[in-house]
Amino acid sequence: TARARRLCPKLIVLPPNFELYELFSRRMFSYAHDFTPLVEIGSIDEGYMDLSGCRGKSPGDIGRTIRRAVLQSMKITISEGIGRNKLVSQIASKISKPAGFVEVEHGHECAFLHPLAAKWLPGVGPKLEATFRTAGLEKIAHVAATPPHLLALLAGSAAPQIHAFAHGEDDRPVIPDPPAA
Repeated sequence: TARARRLCPKLIVLPPNFELYELFSRRMFSYAHDFTPLVEIGSIDEGYMDLSGCRGKSPGDIGRTIRRAVLQSMKITISEGIGRNKLVSQIASKISKPAGFVEVEHGHECAFLHPLAAKWLPGVGPKLEATFRTAGLEKIAHVAATPPHLLALLAGSAAPQIHAFAHGEDDRPVIPDPPAA
């Protein structure tokens, strides 16, 4: 906010309305619960759905249905990433902001991930990204091609997880939250 005020001295800053944000969050996630009880709420505006048990509609169709419903009823846009695991869906959602929709077909995870900058991998913050860049590991493909024992020299104990992520592997389950009342 301080930087925004310096750049735009006439900026009008409104006080936050956390009750309204929470209401919108509950309403948004209620659409997810219409399709599956396996909904994990990561934050007020980020979550995961396990659609593997849904029959009749494809994950892409479900995602588009939720997008339309949220836009129509709440007048807000959402970004969605659809993939076979949390990692792929999270990155797909983040690279498509704002209001984007990316579906990564099963078996195409590496084709999707490998051209992206290494910074998109969970666990690769600004400091590790700079270290990777210095070592020539600018893309996720470079990280994936690096043997884990060498990656450990740069990333320490996080290397095995980062290496797995670089290959599109993520076995973290969706841990359901109870539906909002």
